[in-house]
Amino acid sequence: MPEHSTIKAFVNAVKSRRTKPTKVLDALLSNPASYQGTPLLTSLQQPHALDNLPQWAKNELGKPGQSDPELSLSNAELDHINSWPKDEKDKARDALVTAIVGARPIAFRWELSDGALSVTQVDGLQGSGLITVRFLSPRENVRKGDATYGQIYVDIVKP
Repeated sequence: MPEHSTIKAFVNAVKSRRTKPTKVLDALLSNPASYQGTPLLTSLQQPHALDNLPQWAKNELGKPGQSDPELSLSNAELDHINSWPKDEKDKARDALVTAIVGARPIAFRWELSDGALSVTQVDGLQGSGLITVRFLSPRENVRKGDATYGQIYVDIVKP
């Protein structure tokens, strides 16, 4: 979930487990095999390639917005992705590589958790089926803005 969003977007994300960033990732990876043999895959194969989002990653994350304005990530959303804990982001990077190399389906979801840290959980890495990447944000880090402008904030907690 982006660092801040409207109450309506937040409620929808809680219900659907999908945020704008997860929708963008789903759109980009609708055909993981299309990235086989590309410089993007070569870059992703380097551990911690997404620690500080490189320009190529920002360009890729912006692509779905070219055909669907609803999937255009703002600088704040890119900053939010960039601020996710590096080791947790690397779990997602590893899942991306596995999906691309194995031409396997991959889905991205967001959830609130009872944990104390912002974490990434990956299910389905073994085998040949769907890989699911879940970004978990601590429930206790949800807060509303000081003024009532309909904003909800989800803070990232790093180890």
